[in-house]
Amino acid sequence: MGARFAYSSYNVADSAPAARVVVRRTGSSRDEVRFVWWTVQDSAKADVDYAPLGVRTEDIPSGVNDITIYIPIISNPLRLESARFYVALGAPGATPSTTPSEMATVTIERGG
Repeated sequence: MGARFAYSSYNVADSAPAARVVVRRTGSSRDEVRFVWWTVQDSAKADVDYAPLGVRTEDIPSGVNDITIYIPIISNPLRLESARFYVALGAPGATPSTTPSEMATVTIERGG
């Protein structure tokens, strides 16, 4: 039993306060599911385009099929084009140096 992204990619307007990323449980909804997540920069840069929150531990409570995690988007009027970063999922105890179990792309859409 574990967790995975509901979608492989997410789009967010550059004027939005946060990217909303949905994580779904795999398997039965009887037990709580714990996982960790973190961000990985690409053309979008941490502390410039989005707020890196470090490694975060989340729980999907029993009886619940998915949760939404929020990654703050930094307002940047000088952003000239769309930019992207990744969100990584891992088992409890995973770190950014660990190979994630899965990754999703978040695109910050310029002028969105």
